[in-house]
This record gives sequence, C-alpha cells and structure tokens, in this order.
Amino acid sequence: MTAYEDKYFSNSDGLRQYYRDYGSPYGGAPVMLCMPGLTRNSRDFDEPAAQMSKFFRVIAVDQRGRGKSDYDPKPERYIPTT
Repeated sequence: MTAYEDKYFSNSDGLRQYYRDYGSPYGGAPVMLCMPGLTRNSRDFDEPAAQMSKFFRVIAVDQRGRGKSDYDPKPERYIPTT
C-alpha cells in the first residue's frame, strides 16, 4: 500500500469531499488528479499512485456519495456540473 494523507475539502454546497494526497516528489511538481468512475472510489488508484507519485503530486478523490465523501440529500445534484 502506498503512503498517502487523508484530506477533505468543503464544496460550495457545504458537503465534505474526501481525497487522498499521495504527496509530491519535489516542490512545484505537477499535479495528477485521479477521478474514479461512477461506482468506484479513490482506493482504485493506490497502485498507480505508487508509481506516478515519483513524478507527480497525486490526488485521488471520492466523488460525492462515494467512499468517505458526504452523501448529498438532493438527488438532483448528482450531475457532472455539480
């Protein structure tokens, strides 16, 4: 398992969204954002992140309603633009 830090941020609608921060190999490294598909979560990127974190700061998110991110009580907000 790759080392990462558990982090959260708050969306504009107040929901907390989880992400794994695999760190950066050096200051100013480019960021690789890993976004899982419809029914998946950030854990899917653990092995690729181990390789890519040698070159990039790797961030893997849990979409709203998945993994450790908050569930949205308003189903109409489960759309790509949200």
